[in-house]
Amino acid sequence: MPSPSPRLQPEQNDVPSFASAPNLGITLRDAPGTMPAFSSFPSLGMAVSSFPSFSSGPDVSVERTSRTTEPSQHEHRTYTSSESDDSLDERNKNRDHGRETRKKRKRSHSRTRHSSNDRDRDRKDKKKKKNKKSSGANAELTFDKSRKGHGIVETKDFYLDRRGDKGNIALEKSNRYSEPTYKRWGDHVLGCPDWLIDDKASRKSKYMTLRKQRFNDSLRGFGKIRYEDFRRSLRKEPVTLERLLADVVTTDDTGNDSTFIAFPSAVNDEPSKNVGKIDTPHENPEFVRKTADFNKRLQEEPHNLSLWLNFIALQDELAKDQQEKSKLRAAISEKKQSIYEKALKEFPDNEDLLSGYMTTCQETWEATKLLTKWDRILKRNTSSIKLWKQYLDFRQTNYSTFNVAGCIELYENCIHILMRDTSTAVARREEIMLHIFTRACFLLGQSGFMERAVALFQAMIEFTGFCPPAFTNQTFVERLAMFGAFWESEMPRIGEEGAEGWSASLLKEAQLLPPPPSEEDAASTKMGEDDFESWLNSETQEEYLHWQPSRSTEDEELDDPYRAVLFEDISSLMFDITLENTRRQLIYNFLQFLSVPVNGGISSNHIFFQESFLHAEFANPVQSARFWPSTSLPKIDTNSPSDSASTESNCGIFRVPLAVFPQTMDTLFGGDHWFRVWGSEEADTVRRIGVGRHQFIRNVLQQAQTISPPDPHLMPLLLILESGFNLKSAQKSAKVLLKTERMNLSLWNTYAQIEVSRGHLSEARKVYMTALMSYQSFPKQQQLDAPHLYRMLADLEFEARRPERALRILAAFGAEEAIPGEDGEVSLAPTTLLRARKGYSQRLEVLISTANPAVLDTTAYSLLTILTCYGLMEYLSQGLEEAQRLYQQVLETFRQNIHEGETATVLEEAVYEGYVRLLYRHSVSGSAFKPGILRGVLETALDKFPCNTIFLSLYGWNEARTKIDNRVRRLLDEQLARNPSHILWTFAIWAELHQRQTYNVHLVRSLFERALDCPSSRHSVSLWQLYIQFEVREGNRDKAKALFFRAIRECPWCKDLYMLPFRLLRDVFDDDELTEVITLMEEKELRARRTFSV
Repeated sequence: MPSPSPRLQPEQNDVPSFASAPNLGITLRDAPGTMPAFSSFPSLGMAVSSFPSFSSGPDVSVERTSRTTEPSQHEHRTYTSSESDDSLDERNKNRDHGRETRKKRKRSHSRTRHSSNDRDRDRKDKKKKKNKKSSGANAELTFDKSRKGHGIVETKDFYLDRRGDKGNIALEKSNRYSEPTYKRWGDHVLGCPDWLIDDKASRKSKYMTLRKQRFNDSLRGFGKIRYEDFRRSLRKEPVTLERLLADVVTTDDTGNDSTFIAFPSAVNDEPSKNVGKIDTPHENPEFVRKTADFNKRLQEEPHNLSLWLNFIALQDELAKDQQEKSKLRAAISEKKQSIYEKALKEFPDNEDLLSGYMTTCQETWEATKLLTKWDRILKRNTSSIKLWKQYLDFRQTNYSTFNVAGCIELYENCIHILMRDTSTAVARREEIMLHIFTRACFLLGQSGFMERAVALFQAMIEFTGFCPPAFTNQTFVERLAMFGAFWESEMPRIGEEGAEGWSASLLKEAQLLPPPPSEEDAASTKMGEDDFESWLNSETQEEYLHWQPSRSTEDEELDDPYRAVLFEDISSLMFDITLENTRRQLIYNFLQFLSVPVNGGISSNHIFFQESFLHAEFANPVQSARFWPSTSLPKIDTNSPSDSASTESNCGIFRVPLAVFPQTMDTLFGGDHWFRVWGSEEADTVRRIGVGRHQFIRNVLQQAQTISPPDPHLMPLLLILESGFNLKSAQKSAKVLLKTERMNLSLWNTYAQIEVSRGHLSEARKVYMTALMSYQSFPKQQQLDAPHLYRMLADLEFEARRPERALRILAAFGAEEAIPGEDGEVSLAPTTLLRARKGYSQRLEVLISTANPAVLDTTAYSLLTILTCYGLMEYLSQGLEEAQRLYQQVLETFRQNIHEGETATVLEEAVYEGYVRLLYRHSVSGSAFKPGILRGVLETALDKFPCNTIFLSLYGWNEARTKIDNRVRRLLDEQLARNPSHILWTFAIWAELHQRQTYNVHLVRSLFERALDCPSSRHSVSLWQLYIQFEVREGNRDKAKALFFRAIRECPWCKDLYMLPFRLLRDVFDDDELTEVITLMEEKELRARRTFSV
């Protein structure tokens, strides 16, 4: 086997990592005092379409290399060592000592023969040059039969590769896996008989360096070849290679390019037929110009962080106009890594640079190398929240290293680090800790440990919301130890029957919790001949029946030890909460975990919505059934008739399965006329997911009202959720609550809305009028919700097509007058309207100046109510233009008062929702309306809130009326290019499926592929589940099987994906493959409630 070709090994500091230098065999150095300029081509070095075959590239490399190495007869070759460094250093030391002794002995006997040795050396040099000249560039390896000890002799110093190697161009270096490992044979390397190990050079490098020796028959050994540094062949003043172009070269005034090295002509005039063609991306002149400009500016301003970030972002523009973008991804990532490394030398601890650097490294590095790099970064940046979050993403999504226990341990470490962090503001720190905690709970629930996830939420709510007053002054560790005693006593916890909280339980003796409700009929399993089907039925029933944590003191012995959750299973993930808003958000996150889509009034730009790990709404087959088109659901109407049937036909746009918008009064009581967060479909989903879950949710809301200070929105929310399960039951509950809460105006409002949902409008009017006539005698604190009643009563009359009555109610509220009766109504006096406008203006001015736009609190809700009443009164009295002027004026005030660093606030988003609702009402009323008005407002709103599904749905509905589809697709493409999100991808797919009578299969499939190729949605469990179901619905079961393996590679934690071969794809998986899936679940530590036995 021929020995590998010699390879020059330059020193690391002398050769900048340019794309073209390693490929052409040219050593280049930077000019003193200057920064190395970057190649304008990401990871390619040569990127021009005018190099069709690189015919001149390899030939130039041959001539350049031969001219460089021809005078040098002491060459180096580098191998990857397989020996230990300690043993190698010891051998080198002993060998050097022996050689120095022999040299001293030889010097004493060779002084008299120095002149003769010089003459012999000259003759040898002439003979050597003659042999080199005769051998030529195309010399081959020959077998020396007379030399039995060495069967192969190299007769040339380099090889000519006429085909080209794409890897050398794309990666800027040779493949390290192509460098052979070696085994020592004395002072030689086994397989390289004509090379000796250079001990001195090896000690200075991490590689083993060899030196070439020529065989000499007269000396019966190896004669040393004189060494000459290859860098002497460079010109005296080295230049910097910025680019290597054939079609785009900038020149100076003399017509010469000062930074372009003009290589001599090729060795062969005609290119060889064996020269391969290397595909390289074409760079336009504008890209080259920008790159040159960045290089120049970075040399002048190396400490400008924004310049580095903009230069890195510029590299992505190279793939925009290329046809095969996937092939360029690795090349662009390599180039961006190089730039990041240069930037990190100037900013070694910058979070943005480190985060971007590790993102690009994840696309090309192997898992072991990434883990090592992450360990080094996190040791230096222990308190970096951004880096820790990115590290959690990597560990949870890396298929080769993922397991549930290891990932949960990382979440624990992250929370402990955040608890010790004192540099971050308290509100921000608690928000991040709650987010990390919620992610850990979702991970446990999706991997099968539902009981532990529920227990974690219960423990956190009990610990932070029901802490005994006597323990509040103690440290977190002391309170946590006392809470452990409460948990181990197994008293009823929040959500369970009879739970009163940690504080109240101290006065009572421990009592056993009654067993959770069960359905014996559902628990019985019909065992068939198919063992896999029996195992699947058992798993499904266990998940449906046993999702709550059990008690270890129950009489019946637990077959599954994970059903009972001990304190040590939850204590490591617990932390302290001191702020009221964080405590409330914890309850809303718990409801989201239980499949109740309420959010407490957070913006659609909030991290909770943007995080794909927290949104697996369609992972379960029960929930994903709502996503697909159904003949029973009306399509989005493309016309706008003025009769009442239009509202029923348009209700399709309100049934978007993604409720990504702030929770306001409009979305809580939307009904069939607007978007809503809760309805009968959502209630049915909760009922079908787990036995007794709807009662558990009722208990959570009831018991959470005793937390101090109480949340005024929980009681109305309880009744709204109850109305989804049973309207009559909700009505009875409201009446019972009103007997003890007579002065709770929010409860009166909810009761009236339940009557509206039942269709009893007259009863609803009576409830509103009763409350409005008596509220003025209530305490001032209890009167704060009175504006909501005026507003909802006016909405009721407006929806009932009684605009005059609605105007009277709004005018009376603005002028602070009593609402006139319905009998004998007279025309509305102009002075009343003037007083109403003045009253509304004054209230708005005060509320805008005092409201916090980042939070939807009591003041913010009052502002929204006053603005809605004022806008509707202007619309009914003066027309749409005046109402538009009012909303635009308020939004402009928000833009002027926005704080530094903020781009959009939740209050501004809620105002936009009220604005577009008014425009929608006008568009379906039958009056003249230009679709461009609604389009302009929606486009402005989507620029700030691109994931709000209300704005997205109305934009699609508005364009469907004009029979223009491409405008919706263009808008979504622009938003996805600017702010890619799993929400946008899911909505784009849903819109293609629902906004037309038929959908384009190829277009929907293309959207799925693009979504799952996008880094922001690649790990979305919902999108993978929907894509597999789509292919099954289209009859492509083999493709669905291939998608399953892709899905578990990107989402290795989700048990629902692993169950697809047993549920949806049973006919394309054989028994051996199903057994392997179960084994894989065990390797990843996903929970199987029943052991499968063949």
